[in-house]
Order: sequence, then structure tokens, then C-alpha cells
Amino acid sequence: MPSEDSLTDLDDFHSHLEDSLVYQDTEELTVTSSNVSTLSKKQSRHYRRLARQAQHKRLRMAQEIQRQLEELEVKQRELEARGVEVEKLVRGEDTDVLCGDESTLLQRWYDLMRERSELRRLERELSVRAQEIDLEERHARLQHELKERMDREGTKKRTKTWKLKF
Repeated sequence: MPSEDSLTDLDDFHSHLEDSLVYQDTEELTVTSSNVSTLSKKQSRHYRRLARQAQHKRLRMAQEIQRQLEELEVKQRELEARGVEVEKLVRGEDTDVLCGDESTLLQRWYDLMRERSELRRLERELSVRAQEIDLEERHARLQHELKERMDREGTKKRTKTWKLKF
């Protein structure tokens, strides 16, 4: 049968072993927490970079759409000027210019109307695409704002929980 001294020594050993294990678990938890923090910062930087790239892409697309809309406006003005000339010829108002037969003039006028319709359709498509880009930008901004608010709320809750523990 073991002596009382040896049992006390054994209890001390177990107590020391438990303290040691708790310390090691706490240390591993701290290291893991540090790793999570580092990983979180890297992910945060990565997502910020992706958000910036997406924002630049939307900006380039918006600028391209604006350029195309300006080109369409110029084409529409030119088309309108040609349409006015052909319409005057069809009505017989401009007798200074040699004109072909009436069917040729009407064909030119219909071609101009078809071109005008095509330009208007393109303009509507570009306007819709510009609205999509605006909505994408708004969505990204709102997501960012929501994330910031959630992060602030999470920080407040963690701070409150931490204060309650101590």
C-alpha cells in the first residue's frame, strides 16, 4: 500500500500536470487566435483589393458607355440632317439638287428611319447598362456600409462580453 506522502506527491504531480495542460491549451488558443487575426487581416486586405478592382472596372465601363452615348448623339444629329435633306427632296421643296426618282428617295428616307430606330435602340440599351452599373455601385457601397456596421456591433459585443467576464 502506498504511503500518504507518496499519494500527496502523486496529487501534486497531477495538479501540476493539469496546470501545465491548461497553460498549453491557453497558449495554443492564443497562437490560434493570433493566426486567425492575421488570416482575417489578409482576407480583409484581399477583399478590399477585389472591391477596388471591381469599382475601377465599373468606372471604366461607365466611361465607355458615356463615350458610346456621345458617339450615338453625333450620329443621330448627322442622321437627322440627312433625313431633313431627303424629306425636302421627297416633298419637292429643294429643287436645286438633282434628285432621283421618288421611289429611290423614299427608299433612302426609309433607310434613314431604320438607322434612326437602330440608334435609338442602342441608346436605350446603353442607358439600361449605365443604370445597371449605378445599381452595382450602390449595392457595393451598401454592402461595405453593412459590413462596417456589423464589425462595429461585433466589436461592441465582444468588448461588452469581455468586460462581463472580468
